[in-house]
Amino acid sequence: MVGYDVTFSVPKSVSLLWAVTDSPAVRDDVTAALDAAVRAGLEYLEANAAWVRTGPIPIQTAGLLGAAYLHATNRNLEPQLHTHVVIANRLRRSLRNGAKPPVPFRLRC
Repeated sequence: MVGYDVTFSVPKSVSLLWAVTDSPAVRDDVTAALDAAVRAGLEYLEANAAWVRTGPIPIQTAGLLGAAYLHATNRNLEPQLHTHVVIANRLRRSLRNGAKPPVPFRLRC
C-alpha cells in the first residue's frame, strides 16, 4: 500500500452555507473551522495510530507525512466541502547514529 486517503467532511448544511454565501468572512470562518478539525484529527492519528514495526515490538513514530487538499464539491458537482489528506506509507524513525531513514508503517485505528 502506497498510502492512505483520510477525508474530513463538513455537514451538508455547512457546505451549502459555504457555497451560497456572498460573505468572504463566512467562507473564511467555515474554512478555518474545517482546517481546525483537520488539524485535530491528524493530531489524534499521530498520537494514536502512527506506529512502525521493525521487530516484535511496535514503535510509535514522531509524526505523519502527508498533503492536504481542499475540495468544494462531490463527484456529482454538488456542494460538499471536504479536505483529503493523503498520508504516505512512510515515516521516519531515529537510529543510534542519528540517521532517519523512511520505514513503512500501518495506520491502526
